[in-house]
Amino acid sequence: MSVYSLPAYAFIPGLNHHPTRHPLGHSFNRPEFEPGDQSMSTWPMDPLWSHGFRLFNGGYYWEAHEVWEAFWLRAEGVERTLISALIGIAASGVKARQGHFAVAQRLLDRSAHRIGVMDNQPILNMVPVMLLGSIDNMREAMTKFQEVGVPPRTFVYHEPLNLGDR
Repeated sequence: MSVYSLPAYAFIPGLNHHPTRHPLGHSFNRPEFEPGDQSMSTWPMDPLWSHGFRLFNGGYYWEAHEVWEAFWLRAEGVERTLISALIGIAASGVKARQGHFAVAQRLLDRSAHRIGVMDNQPILNMVPVMLLGSIDNMREAMTKFQEVGVPPRTFVYHEPLNLGDR
């Protein structure tokens, strides 16, 4: 069970109140997100890290981006690149919901490129190439949104892997 709750709405710029800047925002006066531990090796087990996936998988793309950014600011190397790709996928969902499909596609292209230059070794208990499926799903969801108005939604599967002492 998550120690974090889902927000009252998924923020879409120009459509509803900014979550942290507007007094009616769902996270107004909430403290900044902070990973529980500064060691990147423990992040996959951090409830906040898991909450980012819960937000994303629930369609709270802007909110997931905010959570992952807290980790990105502290990350280095391939971990930083992987988190940057996650943030790009989340940002594409926000842009698609705003109707900015070309921008959303560019964000997905950048995320795919970031993932494509990584080797396929687990990073933060994730296999980077598996994110390419989430990118493809987001592309399909955006096409459906353009055609029939169904808001884009895709999933990033995040199950802690048993990697021993890696």
